[in-house]
Amino acid sequence: MMRKPGRKIITALLSVPLLAVSALASASASALAVPRMAPASASGQHAAQVISASAGNWSAANSKIGPLQGQRLFYPGALPSRFAHSACDRLPAGDWCIVSYNKQNTNVASYVSSIPSSRNVVLVWEHEPEIPGRFSSGHTFVSGFDAQSALIRKAAHGAKNVHVASDSESWQYGFGGGNGGSRGAGCSYIPPASAVDYYYADNYSPTAQPLAGMVRWQNWLKCVKKSGKPIGIAEFGLGSCAGESARVKTLLADAAYLKSLDVQLWSYYYVPNKGCQNWQFTDSAMISVWRGIEAGK
Repeated sequence: MMRKPGRKIITALLSVPLLAVSALASASASALAVPRMAPASASGQHAAQVISASAGNWSAANSKIGPLQGQRLFYPGALPSRFAHSACDRLPAGDWCIVSYNKQNTNVASYVSSIPSSRNVVLVWEHEPEIPGRFSSGHTFVSGFDAQSALIRKAAHGAKNVHVASDSESWQYGFGGGNGGSRGAGCSYIPPASAVDYYYADNYSPTAQPLAGMVRWQNWLKCVKKSGKPIGIAEFGLGSCAGESARVKTLLADAAYLKSLDVQLWSYYYVPNKGCQNWQFTDSAMISVWRGIEAGK
């Protein structure tokens, strides 16, 4: 699967304030925070409970395509030692924070135990573990993931606002050929349901192929659907290689399709890329559709 160079930008900007608010205003808002979720449509369904995005400048993205209900963040090393003054802490009151980290154990207990009850945080250890070179086997990854999940839950002391998710690279569930890689075959990189609250996957399509007919997405879904746990898309990107109108059409189709599933998160990777693989849409048609999804349409 094509890599996403914009991730370095996001990581580098984690220390930049997202919102210019006073400490007093932030504390007051947090105390009164209510978790934000996409409202249900007239049919009672929504594409996802939380509509989110990752971006180099999240505030700018929120202004452009929001109001978003969460942010996807990446820590290539350890978590911060405390939640206070972290990037998650600077989000608007009620917004979810979906946090990936790679370094085992370091700061996990101190960070998790300092998350206030007013903040919903989803922690992901080692997202996209199926990428060649990351782990020698699915068993090795799952063993490490189980340990991190146990550590997170111990530090959370049963807090209902602290969640654990795994995050797969859907490309590796194409099982070879033009449909994608094969390291996901056998579902060996999927942790047990007892270790997660949600199963996430990252999914990109330069040609804007709909999820309903995408082999790799459907193969991954078969691996996790039997667990009965909610799913999510932690990184989602549509390219314009088949034209802008195809991208709009697919976004509408995917929104309708996801309403048939139990989806907790849909997070767009709103980061620029080269050529027709530029996931960062700026046209009014795509913005209108995405905002409709946020509104529960």
